[in-house]
Amino acid sequence: MSKKPDVYKAVMDFQEKFRRFSGAAEKSGPQIQKSGETLLEERIEQKQKEFEHAVLSAYNRFCANAASDDPENPVRGDCLNLMAAYNLYKAVHEAEKQFGNAHTALKKNILISSLCQKEEYTSGDDFVYLKAWLYFNQNIRDLVPVFTQDERGAFNLSFIPERLAKFTLREKEIFSIIAGNH
Repeated sequence: MSKKPDVYKAVMDFQEKFRRFSGAAEKSGPQIQKSGETLLEERIEQKQKEFEHAVLSAYNRFCANAASDDPENPVRGDCLNLMAAYNLYKAVHEAEKQFGNAHTALKKNILISSLCQKEEYTSGDDFVYLKAWLYFNQNIRDLVPVFTQDERGAFNLSFIPERLAKFTLREKEIFSIIAGNH
């Protein structure tokens, strides 16, 4: 029977401590705890803002390099090469319309360009910025540059009508961010 008073005393001590703790919490103001879902939503929103900032910084840096007067600037050269490829592609197709017939036409729509040798465009993330530069800064929206691979695995540059272009989810997201700030 001696255990009963010990258990009773422990429960009474706990109640008293709980009462003091509850009173202290009320005096210090409301304690608002965020749910795990709210914290997760805030974290996702923060990551999205960081991503948008990184995209805009990269695009602005790309455009600044494209506008450089330095003939040794590789981005400037790449932009000039893309414009040359676009102009050549357009000229060849205009010539085909003018001079071609049912028996004579272009078969392959590929261009050889130094851009095809650069991994940052063929395999990396920089090609989306080159596409965005062409679209937003040069206002060229009828055709979209794409890389194709031949049977040997070599990359070629081509252009397809914008309505037929298949952008990756990441490219769509990057274009959307740039469009929202352009």
